[in-house]
Amino acid sequence: MINVMEKMVLIVDKSLMSIFLLGRFISSEKVRLISAEDGLKAVTLCQKYNEIGLVIMDIELPLMDGIEATRNVKKYRKGLPVILHSACSGYKERAAECGCDEFINEPMNRKIVVDLLKKYLE
Repeated sequence: MINVMEKMVLIVDKSLMSIFLLGRFISSEKVRLISAEDGLKAVTLCQKYNEIGLVIMDIELPLMDGIEATRNVKKYRKGLPVILHSACSGYKERAAECGCDEFINEPMNRKIVVDLLKKYLE
């Protein structure tokens, strides 16, 4: 179990169900969760809260997609790990180009998500 309560995980997804599911995947890891439903809010939260230690973000988002949001987050927080996810595997190459640290195809697997959480927060 990760013991980094001073760190937050930001979950960014247009679907409240996906936010809930990801939250359930990692709730046993004792990290603080916050969420956003669009890329613009995600960038704002990353600028505002230095405690965010990891971002898990959908690529297809309103206002600003996950690719552009990742580019903007990395401008201000170069070392902040960003994991992008999408049901479309065709985004994997674009995700790597924007500076994300990992790409996950949907549907997401709890073990993969928890392993990545531990990799970036421990």
